Amino acid sequence: MTPLDLALAGAGRSYAALHRRAGWLPTVAIGGLVLLSLIPVVIVGSTKQPNDVSLRQLEVQDLPAGATWFRLQGDLREVPGASPYTYTLHDLGDDDRALTVVADTPLATGHVQLTGRQDGPSLRGTFLSIQADVPTEPVRHDPWLLFAIPAILAALLVVGGVRGYPVLRRDGGSTAVVDQLHPGERLKAHWGGWVGNERHALDAMAPCSIEVSCDADVCSMIIVDADGERTVPHRRASPKRRIRLCRTSGVQHGLDLHAPAADLVLAFHSAADRDRFARSIG
Repeated sequence: MTPLDLALAGAGRSYAALHRRAGWLPTVAIGGLVLLSLIPVVIVGSTKQPNDVSLRQLEVQDLPAGATWFRLQGDLREVPGASPYTYTLHDLGDDDRALTVVADTPLATGHVQLTGRQDGPSLRGTFLSIQADVPTEPVRHDPWLLFAIPAILAALLVVGGVRGYPVLRRDGGSTAVVDQLHPGERLKAHWGGWVGNERHALDAMAPCSIEVSCDADVCSMIIVDADGERTVPHRRASPKRRIRLCRTSGVQHGLDLHAPAADLVLAFHSAADRDRFARSIG
């Protein structure tokens, strides 16, 4: 059983469990989970944050549209003889590029990161003046993955509703050569789908025994279960598909068959039994 098989089976079982309680419950659950992701994203997205820009971008005005609040890095230096709490911030890559920084309280000098808005006149040799935030606005690390978890769960429920439970996955079958069933030989199996007016859901398949009797073009499948015996004709040329029935408890090997009077999914105890039956009917 692959991790994808297990994930799909878990999604299908979750959707089926909700749907059994009430047909509308999966829709409500999916909508609620999407809202749980959407609400914090909207709140965080609408909360303004300073734009992280370089001094060069600020000098040439290469800025995001509407940007008025900035996060800057550089070498902060005191300005002798200037007004209190007035500094210059120099570009780490070009010492001649600098701007004026004004604060309401003393700032630590050296290599710093600060936030602020354009305000007031700039000192000679600088191209702009910034009123610094005290304290500096901290970098926000938004838990986007945490926000996305409810939406991911909603997506899994949608996939589970589409794929059903158990999940049918195409199976290439064994490459080993197997014998056909012997005349009168019966295999243990489970059946789901419909035969005439009888139906069994795939998550509640009926245990049965099955044998086949074939001529050149048509095989008669004799299915015996607790409700009796029925014969299902199946043309050798009719569609049939080797599948895996993936449940959270494991995988069964099966056949998906389409006959004039039936649409059947047969689950066998082993891949060898499945392949022997498949070879016998076509």
